[in-house]
Amino acid sequence: MEKYFKPCSVSVIYLNFSNPLPKEGYKKQRLTHPRFLGIYRNILKDGGTIAQKTDDKDFYEFSLESYKAAGYKILNVCEDLKNNPVSGDVETEHEKLFKERGKAIYRIVAEV
Repeated sequence: MEKYFKPCSVSVIYLNFSNPLPKEGYKKQRLTHPRFLGIYRNILKDGGTIAQKTDDKDFYEFSLESYKAAGYKILNVCEDLKNNPVSGDVETEHEKLFKERGKAIYRIVAEV
Protein backbone atom coordinates (compact mmCIF):
# COMPACT_ATOMS: atom_id res chain seq x y z
CA MET A 1 0.00 0.00 0.00
CA GLU A 2 2.84 2.36 0.79
CA LYS A 3 4.00 2.27 -2.82
CA TYR A 4 0.66 3.81 -3.83
CA PHE A 5 0.46 6.55 -1.20
CA LYS A 6 3.06 9.09 -0.16
CA PRO A 7 3.82 9.32 3.55
CA CYS A 8 1.46 11.64 5.43
CA SER A 9 -0.79 12.13 2.38
CA VAL A 10 -4.15 10.64 3.48
CA SER A 11 -6.68 12.37 5.75
CA VAL A 12 -9.20 9.56 6.29
CA ILE A 13 -9.26 5.82 5.70
CA TYR A 14 -12.71 4.20 5.58
CA LEU A 15 -13.00 0.52 6.47
CA ASN A 16 -16.62 -0.29 5.69
CA PHE A 17 -17.72 -3.86 6.41
CA SER A 18 -14.38 -5.45 5.59
CA ASN A 19 -14.19 -9.22 5.95
CA PRO A 20 -13.80 -10.05 9.66
CA LEU A 21 -11.83 -13.24 8.89
CA PRO A 22 -13.12 -15.00 12.01
CA LYS A 23 -10.86 -18.06 11.94
CA GLU A 24 -7.98 -17.83 14.43
CA GLY A 25 -5.29 -18.38 11.79
CA TYR A 26 -6.45 -15.42 9.70
CA LYS A 27 -6.21 -12.65 12.32
CA LYS A 28 -3.00 -11.30 10.77
CA GLN A 29 -4.94 -10.60 7.57
CA ARG A 30 -7.60 -8.45 9.26
CA LEU A 31 -7.42 -4.84 8.09
CA THR A 32 -7.18 -3.68 11.70
CA HIS A 33 -4.34 -6.02 12.65
CA PRO A 34 -1.34 -4.09 14.09
CA ARG A 35 0.62 -4.84 10.90
CA PHE A 36 -1.89 -2.83 8.83
CA LEU A 37 -2.30 -0.14 11.48
CA GLY A 38 1.44 0.53 11.17
CA ILE A 39 1.08 1.00 7.41
CA TYR A 40 -1.91 3.30 7.89
CA ARG A 41 0.07 5.36 10.42
CA ASN A 42 2.72 6.00 7.76
CA ILE A 43 0.30 7.23 5.10
CA LEU A 44 -2.10 9.17 7.34
CA LYS A 45 -1.53 12.87 7.87
CA ASP A 46 -0.93 14.06 11.42
CA GLY A 47 -4.38 13.95 13.01
CA GLY A 48 -5.66 11.66 10.24
CA THR A 49 -8.39 9.17 11.09
CA ILE A 50 -9.67 5.69 10.39
CA ALA A 51 -13.46 5.35 10.29
CA GLN A 52 -14.56 1.74 10.56
CA LYS A 53 -18.00 0.13 10.41
CA THR A 54 -18.79 -3.55 10.87
CA ASP A 55 -21.67 -5.82 11.78
CA ASP A 56 -19.35 -8.35 13.45
CA LYS A 57 -19.04 -7.80 17.22
CA ASP A 58 -15.89 -9.92 17.59
CA PHE A 59 -14.17 -7.99 14.79
CA TYR A 60 -15.32 -4.70 16.37
CA GLU A 61 -13.82 -5.71 19.74
CA PHE A 62 -10.61 -6.97 18.12
CA SER A 63 -10.30 -3.70 16.18
CA LEU A 64 -10.92 -1.52 19.21
CA GLU A 65 -8.17 -3.29 21.14
CA SER A 66 -5.84 -3.15 18.13
CA TYR A 67 -6.26 0.61 17.76
CA LYS A 68 -5.53 1.14 21.44
CA ALA A 69 -2.50 -1.19 21.42
CA ALA A 70 -1.10 0.60 18.35
CA GLY A 71 -1.37 3.98 20.08
CA TYR A 72 -4.32 5.36 18.14
CA LYS A 73 -6.63 7.75 19.96
CA ILE A 74 -10.25 6.56 19.98
CA LEU A 75 -12.40 9.56 19.01
CA ASN A 76 -15.79 7.91 18.73
CA VAL A 77 -17.37 4.53 19.40
CA CYS A 78 -20.93 3.48 18.61
CA GLU A 79 -22.29 0.01 19.25
CA ASP A 80 -25.74 0.71 17.80
CA LEU A 81 -25.42 2.87 14.70
CA LYS A 82 -28.91 1.86 13.59
CA ASN A 83 -30.52 3.66 16.53
CA ASN A 84 -27.81 6.31 16.92
CA PRO A 85 -27.08 7.64 13.42
CA VAL A 86 -24.13 9.95 12.94
CA SER A 87 -24.68 13.19 11.04
CA GLY A 88 -22.88 13.15 7.69
CA ASP A 89 -22.21 9.41 7.82
CA VAL A 90 -22.83 7.69 4.48
CA GLU A 91 -24.88 4.48 4.66
CA THR A 92 -23.40 1.69 2.53
CA GLU A 93 -25.45 -0.96 0.72
CA HIS A 94 -24.22 -3.60 3.18
CA GLU A 95 -25.15 -1.39 6.10
CA LYS A 96 -28.67 -0.84 4.80
CA LEU A 97 -29.12 -4.59 4.25
CA PHE A 98 -27.78 -5.45 7.71
CA LYS A 99 -30.01 -2.85 9.36
CA GLU A 100 -33.06 -4.25 7.56
CA ARG A 101 -32.14 -7.67 8.98
CA GLY A 102 -31.96 -6.16 12.47
CA LYS A 103 -28.20 -6.59 12.86
CA ALA A 104 -26.23 -4.24 15.08
CA ILE A 105 -23.82 -1.90 13.32
CA TYR A 106 -20.61 -0.98 15.16
CA ARG A 107 -18.56 2.12 14.36
CA ILE A 108 -15.12 3.25 15.52
CA VAL A 109 -13.28 6.44 14.62
CA ALA A 110 -9.61 6.39 15.60
CA GLU A 111 -6.97 9.09 15.14
CA VAL A 112 -3.24 8.81 14.58
